[in-house]
Amino acid sequence: MAAHETPQTVRQWCNALGINPRKVAVVGPMMPRVKEDFIYEILDGEPIFFRPRVAASRRDSAGVLLNVLIESPREIDRERVPPDIDAGDEGPWRVVLPDLSDDADDLTTHVDTLISQFAVTAPGSVLPSKRLFDSPAEQSQVKQGPSGESVVSKGSRPSSGGQLDTPDIVRALGLLTDQLTQLAWNGNFKRLKVFSGADPVPSGEESFESWRDFTVVSVRDWTGPEATMRRKILESLRCPAVDVVKSYLVSHPDATSGDLIEVLEVTFGPVESTTEMLHNFHSTFQKEKEALSAYLVRVEQGLRLLVSRRVIQSSEMDSLRIRQMRRGTLNSDPVAVTIRAYYQDTLTPGYMALMERVRREGADAYYQSFQKNFT
Repeated sequence: MAAHETPQTVRQWCNALGINPRKVAVVGPMMPRVKEDFIYEILDGEPIFFRPRVAASRRDSAGVLLNVLIESPREIDRERVPPDIDAGDEGPWRVVLPDLSDDADDLTTHVDTLISQFAVTAPGSVLPSKRLFDSPAEQSQVKQGPSGESVVSKGSRPSSGGQLDTPDIVRALGLLTDQLTQLAWNGNFKRLKVFSGADPVPSGEESFESWRDFTVVSVRDWTGPEATMRRKILESLRCPAVDVVKSYLVSHPDATSGDLIEVLEVTFGPVESTTEMLHNFHSTFQKEKEALSAYLVRVEQGLRLLVSRRVIQSSEMDSLRIRQMRRGTLNSDPVAVTIRAYYQDTLTPGYMALMERVRREGADAYYQSFQKNFT
């Protein structure tokens, strides 16, 4: 798995955020512990980047190291950009510029469409570069206030011909902002798999277990509005599953995306006895080459299933989780060995604390391996 971004992925990132690709670059990968002040300290030592700012960051394909998107107020001279930046003990960081080919300009086309859709046109065909008070009639309404600022004469209004009303401008900009924000969320979101609940599973659809596992991870990583995630779940469903969810929403309009998954679990999930469900959970073992964090997600899914089926109480989750981590992980995984030793004689951690420790240990191991290969 590549730790670096590619010019194509950087361009897609720019498109999702609505940033001019000629003014950005990506530096990394770096450890997540690197502070933003340190990044600025390194970038300030590179004169090619004029007053750069950290616009965004995201983890690499392994979910461990961090790549940072930086933006400059002016276009970056691509001919002078170095391939790498010396970041001391945290580097070197590779510099990746976005792809500027014509076929990568999807966002620009979309923005132009939005501007055309929400633009407030004036009947006088006013040029975009024309100042607000250019006509003689309007200039006559402008007086100089005590502070020297131009103000409109009290009680007067600019003529409607060729003028845009402020509420219309604000409304148009608000709609445009909402559309661009939604575009950014959609650009970083992986489409959910399709599930209908039909038996046998139709071509192009997933079984419930496959759909549930994928959707649970997507919901966990989602940072947008809850209402948007509920809509995306509905869009991934077909009859009869979508009818079940819609019926539930009628009586539970404030249901979360997690509630919808639980309703589908009860309706389409496998029917098992308490003994069978506990046996299946205790048989959840780490697979060869499976990251410990991915294994922990599977364990957590099993625990939440047990809670939703009322096999265990939520208060039992922490103890069962760490117990399964001790018995179900591979001895060949150095991160798992470290985690087992760390929590051997301590209180049982919650999911967030355990996942944070797992990812930190995994990042350290991955970074050490990466440094050896890079040098």
